[in-house]
Amino acid sequence: MTSTAPRTRTAKVATGVKWLLVMSFGFLLALPVVAFAVWTRVATGEETTYGDDDRPRVLLVGNSFFREHDLAAMVGHLSESSGAVRPLSVTSLTRDGATLTDFASRWLVTRRFDDGWRTVVLHGEGFQAVTDYAGYVEAGTSLAAGIRRGAARPILYTTAAYRADEPRMTALTSPVATAIVQDVIMNANIDVARRSGATVSFGGAALSWCEHVRPTAGGPTKSFYADDGIHPSLLGSYLMAWAILRLADEKVPAPDGPWWKPDELTNDEAAWIRRCASDAPRFGLPPRPAAAPPATEEPASAADDEAASAEKASKRSRRRHARRRRSRTPKKVPAPRKLSR
Repeated sequence: MTSTAPRTRTAKVATGVKWLLVMSFGFLLALPVVAFAVWTRVATGEETTYGDDDRPRVLLVGNSFFREHDLAAMVGHLSESSGAVRPLSVTSLTRDGATLTDFASRWLVTRRFDDGWRTVVLHGEGFQAVTDYAGYVEAGTSLAAGIRRGAARPILYTTAAYRADEPRMTALTSPVATAIVQDVIMNANIDVARRSGATVSFGGAALSWCEHVRPTAGGPTKSFYADDGIHPSLLGSYLMAWAILRLADEKVPAPDGPWWKPDELTNDEAAWIRRCASDAPRFGLPPRPAAAPPATEEPASAADDEAASAEKASKRSRRRHARRRRSRTPKKVPAPRKLSR
């Protein structure tokens, strides 16, 4: 009688080899796909979306400042409050430590500007404006131009200067280092806006200001900065979300009202943050703590701008007419002098 055991073992080995070859081949096919997905994630960063796509769409492009406490969801929640015009769909595209130069050099980021956004908010590592002012302005101008080509409205979010006790701030050895750095950051964004036509959000300056006056103006007891003195705390992220909403919405909302707030904040704390962010001055910090955030002048309305332009045009016209009258008036020719004999 002939045994069939060796043939059975041989068939099992052959089947195992076939499956091993198939799995290896499938792995080799999947490897480029996985590698591309990983590379895309590294190149573009982390992406989150709050809200349906049928809403007006807002894109937040920034670093870890925009990722802290899910800033996109905060802006979306605020837009759903009764004081807003209509809810927004907010997407955040964040990459830790990224500067505006980093974003400008990444095609996978800039190509997203053509995806039908109504507003794109840009935010880069703030200290780049201090260490590489020209590079910051150049990259910001390029990014804003790309956003405008995609038919979206570019907004430059000025980051907050680091807290005064942060090592890079203390290294400046100046008692007003926070004000100096904040002014440099804002001037850089204003230069970008002048070159590109972008809108500047002064949310970062508001955060620095509100942190400065908080102890003496009846503000929250907790800081607007996280423990590292760089990133925003929950209070700071809420202030940032409010500052972004003020420009992303179709009108400037009033700070008082039934606005959404995180559960960790009381109604009084949230209302103080919104008022402080709305009233904070754009440049600098006072030499000593103020009693309350000073109210800034209301921005000039379109009618005021038109009146000022008309007045300037009228003055130019009057000057031109005066020059013409002088040129047309014949000059008096003096009578010839008689020569004495």
